[in-house]
Amino acid sequence: MAGRRAGVGSPRNADLRRSVSAAYYAVFHHLILIASRHQLPQASDIDQFRLTRKYQHAALLKVCEHVSGTSDITITPKGTGWAIVRLRSNTVLVDVAGTFKELQQARHEADYDHTATFTKPGALTLIDSAKDAIRKLDNLEGSNDMSLFLTLLTLQTS
Repeated sequence: MAGRRAGVGSPRNADLRRSVSAAYYAVFHHLILIASRHQLPQASDIDQFRLTRKYQHAALLKVCEHVSGTSDITITPKGTGWAIVRLRSNTVLVDVAGTFKELQQARHEADYDHTATFTKPGALTLIDSAKDAIRKLDNLEGSNDMSLFLTLLTLQTS
């Protein structure tokens, strides 16, 4: 939609908006699927998919703000400050959390701010950031920090 292979010129703003929104949703859905599989490792795919419906955009954003260091550590959910401090030392998770926040903000602009304009290079950069975040999440899967991060996402949502 963003026209990476379309050559010279810029796609329509509506296509750029859809590509920015899709980049965010790719990371969001990847993250909630990983979290659901983490919480219900022995469950059927159907039950894992049912759990994905419980994750909320705002809840994931709040955890990502804590982990990326863009929110005050003193306002974390009770008893989780130690976990946030630990996760902030993982530069890969900090980067993924920051990317999630950036993509969600861009998605809000793309979907709701009809005066916002997007450029082809800007949209392609966001798409590349989304792909990079997904790759990093996959590389972290199974690590203690990733388990802690996924647990925080679930706790924030519940």
